[in-house]
Amino acid sequence: SALFNATCAGCHRVSGKGGFRGPDLSYIGGARTASQLRIAIVDPQYEISPGYQHVSIVMNDGRKLEGAARNRTNYALQLQTADGNVHMLNVGGIREMTIRKTSTMPSFREKLSRDDLQNVIAYLATLSTGPVAKK
Repeated sequence: SALFNATCAGCHRVSGKGGFRGPDLSYIGGARTASQLRIAIVDPQYEISPGYQHVSIVMNDGRKLEGAARNRTNYALQLQTADGNVHMLNVGGIREMTIRKTSTMPSFREKLSRDDLQNVIAYLATLSTGPVAKK
């Protein structure tokens, strides 16, 4: 949908195209109802998808990184930056880490008309079929 590409694709991917800041929405229509999609668009603070908590990091050597904490253990952190690169970080090399408690996604409650919101939801609802395994 052209509206999705203009509004959402800077942060979300569909079928390998788009940004890396937010979750890949290629199959979101199969995972969420229209009501859940509406809430995610107009009130993104309601629920933050796992692996998309925004973190700011200062490494022991002074480097600064920001992105989404994809996976985290007591020893390692996988940080995906906005350019799509995944950085494998040793927790011992991190001087400071700030975890954002809120979503980086803005609310589109006032940014989309009622019809545009319905059109984005209808488009997302069509994204429900994953890859088909060949026999």
